[in-house]
Parts: sequence; C-alpha cells; structure tokens
Amino acid sequence: MPRYAIDLNLGRSNQAIASSLRILSAMFVVYLFGFLSDAGYHRKLMASSAIATSLVHLAWGFVKDGYQLYAYAIAVGLTSGGYDICLFGIFSEIAANDDEYYMSLYSMFSFFRGMATVTVGTVGVKLLRLSPEVLGDSYALGKYQR
Repeated sequence: MPRYAIDLNLGRSNQAIASSLRILSAMFVVYLFGFLSDAGYHRKLMASSAIATSLVHLAWGFVKDGYQLYAYAIAVGLTSGGYDICLFGIFSEIAANDDEYYMSLYSMFSFFRGMATVTVGTVGVKLLRLSPEVLGDSYALGKYQR
C-alpha cells in the first residue's frame, strides 16, 4: 500500500495513514472472527472471507487519490483480517482431537505461508518492472500492462 501511495504522489504521512487504517480495521475483524470461529462458524466465515478478499482486491486498480486509498485500506483490513483465524477451527475439525496431526497441519500451513511471503517480493519486483510509467487514467495506474 505505501508503494501505491508513492505512485499516487502522496506523502509519507498519507502512506502511514493508509497502512494504519488497514491494520486497525484488520484488528477489529480478527477479534470478531476469532469469537465467531470459536462459536463454530469457521466454515462460513472462511468462505465469505475468501470471496470478499478476492473481490475487494479488484477495487485496488480503480484507486486514484488518497481518500480512495484510505477507503481501500479499510476494506482490505475488514475483508482479509480474519482469514487466518478461521484456519484454527478447520485444523481442529480435520485433526479430530489428535494433537500431533493438528501440529502437522499447522506446521505445513506455516511453511507454505512463509514460502509465499518470501517469494512475493521477487514477484512484485518483476511486476513493477513491467512498466515504470504511471498513467493516472488507467487501471492500477497502468503499472502492470505490457
């Protein structure tokens, strides 16, 4: 989000505000999803979170100014904040009270998530190099077009 704020010619304070809004809205959702997941709604929450997260990221390309970026940051936080919380309920359901199996599931998930975190930087750099030009009227500021 800060990189996109730079492309929008927003200052450091606006970049920090956008990042803070995303984190604060995610904190609210993590608490709410944790409560609801513990109550047994983890399947529905995970499905709705996956769909909402996918849909909200489509809106990213239409962000053209700071206020839209703030709204997008809040939307991203609200939709993607609780996804991981639901996994613990799913792991418990799959493991069926087998602690060793539960830890194996959790370990595999953590490993693959870590691999994704490590590789996303490389993929992001390659995408950013596709077009150094910023086009204000294009989807995603024209940054990812050939």
